[in-house]
Amino acid sequence: MKAAFQIKMTGYPAANRDSTVQLVSEATGQTVESKPYLDGSLLVRDLDAGMYQVVVKHPNSTIPIYQGRVRLFDQRPPTLIPIEIDPGLFRGIPVAPDPVADLSPVQKAASSVKARVAPIGNKASGEVIRAGDWNTLASAVSDLAAAVVELTNLVAPQGHAHPELTDKINQVQQTMSEFAQSFGRAQLQYQRTQEVSTMRLYADQVLTFGKATAAESKLLTDKLDDLAQSIDADSGTFTTKLTTASNQALATINTLSTRVESFIANDAVKQLQSIARAHSDLGPQFEPRNEIWHYMATPIRRLLPGARTTLLPTNNV
Repeated sequence: MKAAFQIKMTGYPAANRDSTVQLVSEATGQTVESKPYLDGSLLVRDLDAGMYQVVVKHPNSTIPIYQGRVRLFDQRPPTLIPIEIDPGLFRGIPVAPDPVADLSPVQKAASSVKARVAPIGNKASGEVIRAGDWNTLASAVSDLAAAVVELTNLVAPQGHAHPELTDKINQVQQTMSEFAQSFGRAQLQYQRTQEVSTMRLYADQVLTFGKATAAESKLLTDKLDDLAQSIDADSGTFTTKLTTASNQALATINTLSTRVESFIANDAVKQLQSIARAHSDLGPQFEPRNEIWHYMATPIRRLLPGARTTLLPTNNV
């Protein structure tokens, strides 16, 4: 009587897809090679009972990932052979699934079913169906059902993955994310530089026009210098210092307005006052997007004729 092996591979599911199981009969030398299903199961029928050498190979390993000696019992139920795969064999060698589904295990199972049921398919009317024929038919139907289930895992959305496309999409997403973050930081730093430069430009002219003392000038310029050095800081830190500098600019304008006639009518004073009020009303912001939306929503300010948007040194005041 022919017997069967029921092999179940466990331990490292990633290796199931490309593994090849080789069975060699010690008595006859018969060699059978088959690939397991994705779940690691493999049913090999029509074998002679006796001792067998089992070798499991994988293309990512130069040596067999499993070797053993097993006995196939002379019985109708398949002999169960559990095979534990050591994940350590693949350490540092990632096993990526093949982008093309391997249908050869399903094809081989279906071909085996066809060959086994062919001899019992020529019954004449009224002929007795023997128990052996019925058992052959039942096992063939069972094997075919298992093959169909495996086929759905390989070609249906549940199992028909495209890892190479997934990797490419992830790479594109990562690149786009890094670009967006880099561009966002660069845009924010540029906008901050513009805001600080504009404030400093008008502040220098306001302090000169208002005949501010060295002490009065220092109160404002120190805060603007500190703000200029915080261009790369987080939004919470920068906008807090921006609010402080803006409040000091408003306080300085109020102080100087009592000393110089028509001080408030001066164009530079109006511009600095408008900028400082907008930033003071903003207050500290902890989200970069809220900060940059504030700059975008603020009207573009006209620079004084001949003015440059570069930071002016404190000693020019």
